[in-house]
Amino acid sequence: MKAGRKLKEAKQWEYRTGLTPSDPEVEFGFMPGNTDALGNKKVFSATQSLDFPSVYHYRNKLADNQSEKAELDYRDFRQQLLLETQLTYYELVYQRKRDRYLTDRVQNTVKLHESLNRKMERGEATILEVNKARIQRIELENQLTLIKANERQLVAKLTWLCGDSLPALNQFSYREEILPGKDSLFCDIIRLRPDLLSAKAGKSIAEEARKLAGAKGLPKLMVGYESETVPGEKYGGPKVGISIPLWSNRNNVKRAKAQQEWAAAQYTGQLKQAWFELERAYSQVKSLRKSVENYRTGLEEMSSVQLLNKSLQLGQISIINYVTEMNYYIGAYENFLSAEHDYYRALAVLMRYQL
Repeated sequence: MKAGRKLKEAKQWEYRTGLTPSDPEVEFGFMPGNTDALGNKKVFSATQSLDFPSVYHYRNKLADNQSEKAELDYRDFRQQLLLETQLTYYELVYQRKRDRYLTDRVQNTVKLHESLNRKMERGEATILEVNKARIQRIELENQLTLIKANERQLVAKLTWLCGDSLPALNQFSYREEILPGKDSLFCDIIRLRPDLLSAKAGKSIAEEARKLAGAKGLPKLMVGYESETVPGEKYGGPKVGISIPLWSNRNNVKRAKAQQEWAAAQYTGQLKQAWFELERAYSQVKSLRKSVENYRTGLEEMSSVQLLNKSLQLGQISIINYVTEMNYYIGAYENFLSAEHDYYRALAVLMRYQL
């Protein structure tokens, strides 16, 4: 972010360069005569070239708009960086939730496997049942190992995104946000999203550039002083000149006008694209929210893990049925966590203009 801020400042200084008149020119000539009787001739001149006053006016307005666009580009860069940080954190929240859930399941499966081993030694369980429990234990432990590896990578990425100063992470939860109405949301996006504001500023820049190109077709002025000194005589006085741009500014206005029309069409196109993206993303967020609610309701209605454990202990279900039901429950809970993560991720992308 610091690098982006420095780039913005460099661009703003660049845009403020060249707004003043060109540097004055000073000339001095010393020409000795070829005989002593002629003496020496001295020539001095100082001149200043000036554009037409309206050129400086439009140059300053153009520089102001360019500086504003540089600020908006920096805000867009900052927003993208903050969004990447938020999405990385959300991925970490998702992995931590899986970690906590699977840790409990692994502990439960370890106890089950050890219990079945003891029962097999007493002849109360078969090798098939023990193998089923062992395979489930291995699968869950492998999943947990991969999850913890992902967590370490995500923490390292977050640390890098935060400039090696990651604050302590004690709680892991998604950020709750209220989804406004679609029309209200679109108005806020147009008003606050820096990439759209930057495109709008680009349209203003093209308009000022066209005005500047037209002003450059006006005559340039030259004012100055010139003197000439010879033995016994001295001449000096002001001088003025005018430069008429008959050829140097040819087609510049047409080019600037075409660029202005392109910039206006580009901004209009980005607004339409933003609306289409909003419709798609808004519908996706609502669908994901409904999916999360359905999963949450369904999981509450399903048999809990504690109930499955109790049924197994009482001999009401076999180990084969237990493992099957447990895998089904774990799969359903994994789908719930995945849908929840997708929902908050899509919501964060949709509401990124608030960052």
